[in-house]
Amino acid sequence: MERSRRETKMVRAAGWEDMRRLWEVEWELRDGRAEQKEVRRKIDDVLEQGWTEQERERAELQDRVDDLDNVKEAVRDELLDNEAELDRRREALAARRDRLRQAKELDEANRKNLRVQATALDDTARALDKLNESAQIRRTQLITLLSYIFPIEPVESAPTKHTQPDFLFSIVDLPLPNSSFPSSYSDDLLSSALGYAAQVTQLLAAYLGVPLCYPIQCRGSRSVVFDEISMMKGPRAFPLYGKGVDQYRFDYGVFLLNKNIEQARFSLFVCFGLG
Repeated sequence: MERSRRETKMVRAAGWEDMRRLWEVEWELRDGRAEQKEVRRKIDDVLEQGWTEQERERAELQDRVDDLDNVKEAVRDELLDNEAELDRRREALAARRDRLRQAKELDEANRKNLRVQATALDDTARALDKLNESAQIRRTQLITLLSYIFPIEPVESAPTKHTQPDFLFSIVDLPLPNSSFPSSYSDDLLSSALGYAAQVTQLLAAYLGVPLCYPIQCRGSRSVVFDEISMMKGPRAFPLYGKGVDQYRFDYGVFLLNKNIEQARFSLFVCFGLG
């Protein structure tokens, strides 16, 4: 115990300098804590502000992602529509190609058929030319034979003191009347000549293939000519004979016969007629 007292007596007490240093250390520690608290507060503010900024950026990024998703969906729908339209156009193009192929085949077949028909047409044209040539030869033969069967020759008449000689013709040696035939000719003579002329005209029109405007009915010296559109009253048949008929009907019959002869003449390009 004596030793403990000696040790106690030997302990040195703190002085003013130590107390000052302790006080300074304590203030420094207090300042450090305050500064630590301020730094922590600032860090918290920065962290809170950074979290808010991040939240805002995250929201903006999310909105942008949503917009991009919407755009992606719209682009996908448009792409699907374009693909459907492209498929439809492919099908239409394939159908059009098929139609063009069929049209080309049909055109080739038509061209082939046209060449065959052109060849056949050329053959037919050559055959027709030969037939026309043969028909022309046969027509010439028939008309020549007709001129031998019914010869038409000019008849000389003696002129009088005051008139020139009449230009008359005969058929089968029978005198054909003109607009002023001699009164010495009998009716039988005139009607027979006109009957021959009517028969020649009818045969000539048949050989030439000319339908006469006024049909003729050949009955020898009692032949008649028909006019279905005449304004005259009475029968439509006009006689080529003067016995027992009105003079105007006989004159009109001769007029119709001359019209038929004129029609045949124009068809044959030959200038001859009655009167």
